[in-house]
Amino acid sequence: MKSFVVVLLKFTLAALFLWNIGVFSFISTHMHTTIQPPMKADNGAGDRKYLNKKTATATALGKKYTPELYFQDLTDIRLKEKRNDFDYYVVINVNPAINALNVIFHQNLQDLRMHGSDEEYKLFLDRLSVARDKHEETVDPGSLARQAKSQAEMRAPHFWSNLLLSVLVFLGNFYFKNFLLGFALLWIWWFQDKEKIGINNPLSFLVCVLLYPITIVSVWIRSAEHGVRKYAMSVELKRRQADIFSLFSENEISEIKKFAKSNLKIKDYRIHLDSQGLVRRHALIPAMVVILLLVILPKSFASPVPHKSVDIVKYQTEIKAPPDIGGSHSVYHSVYHDNVVASAITYQDQIFFHFNFIWQRVFIPTAKQHLGFRTNPDPVPLFN
Repeated sequence: MKSFVVVLLKFTLAALFLWNIGVFSFISTHMHTTIQPPMKADNGAGDRKYLNKKTATATALGKKYTPELYFQDLTDIRLKEKRNDFDYYVVINVNPAINALNVIFHQNLQDLRMHGSDEEYKLFLDRLSVARDKHEETVDPGSLARQAKSQAEMRAPHFWSNLLLSVLVFLGNFYFKNFLLGFALLWIWWFQDKEKIGINNPLSFLVCVLLYPITIVSVWIRSAEHGVRKYAMSVELKRRQADIFSLFSENEISEIKKFAKSNLKIKDYRIHLDSQGLVRRHALIPAMVVILLLVILPKSFASPVPHKSVDIVKYQTEIKAPPDIGGSHSVYHSVYHDNVVASAITYQDQIFFHFNFIWQRVFIPTAKQHLGFRTNPDPVPLFN
């Protein structure tokens, strides 16, 4: 129940943060202002013919496709698009058609740059600038005046200082607007780590809260680095297991966590595993896939479940053994089996069985003898 409440609080804080920075208002505004293209009776046949005619004419003109013609075609297409006059199924063809026109025009520009004189090239660029300005003013009236005003403001003496001041004001508003959210998130992290609400060192916590953007980002970075290191070390250990689909023991998990929190490099961890006599048995990609599968699986199926059920069945099996072994004629083994654990393990075994079956059918493993292992000899009888 506590974990559910913590997750719910985190989602609430995330939603409030997105609300504060205006994500929801941005989405709602664009959802209402966006108008879907019409679905015409001819299913866009006329619009396709219109675009194909533009590209065919430009292709036929070739080197005679001047800047005036290119920007006139671009203006016609953009105005038609601005009027929302393209069919629903033809909208995706607009940009490819414009790109085709641009390729033809750009090729003419390159040819003139390589083979024409400097005077011809300069004249061509002047015509290009005039045609481009006419296109921008037609598609977006007043754009040239806004550009000129923006350039004049940038040349003003106090422009950069005012810009810096506006950025600081924005960051200040962001800081104070999300201060309580940062405070709540840090307190939730404290509760998850220490499992108590009270703060041991209020002064240190206050400093972290006052610097909450830096604190939160640094925690996220460390958490991501720890997750990557833990995943990489898990993959390296999985590559050395005889059964690639077996689960890690509790000791192996604790060792991986300990090394992931340390400053040990991945290559040093490989050396550590090699020094323990663990020979690499599997390729990198299969081990990565299996570890990813273990991460995706629910925790109830990927980790041992403690025996908490009172519904325990006791089984006794009598095993006959020779008198000289263990000093007894019989050995009794008691097996305690929890029904809840049995269902979880059975479900998990089925998953790994099917995954292993598909793996062996699709990627047929090649039998080979690994270094450091000898072929098992025939069993030696205990008695003659």
